[in-house]
Amino acid sequence: MASIGGSPFMMQLVGYRIWDMAGEANVITAANVSVGSKLARLEMRDRILETTYRELSEVDLRFPAAMLEGPNESRSPTSPNE
Repeated sequence: MASIGGSPFMMQLVGYRIWDMAGEANVITAANVSVGSKLARLEMRDRILETTYRELSEVDLRFPAAMLEGPNESRSPTSPNE
C-alpha cells in the first residue's frame, strides 16, 4: 500500500501493472508486485507528474514554491482552521 501514496489513480495504476506482470497466471507473485509497483511509480513520474510539471506556467509554479518556503505546517485558503 505504500506504493500508492494515498492516490486513487496510483492505486489503479499499481493494480493494473501488477496484473499485467502476472500475465495469464491465476496467481500474483511477490515478484509481480515488486516489478509492477516499480513500473507504476516510473509511469506516474514520467507520464503524469513530469508532463504536468512541464505544462505549468511561471505563475502556476509560484504556489508550490511559496509552500516550500513556508513553515512545515501550512493551511490552504479553504482550511477550516482559518
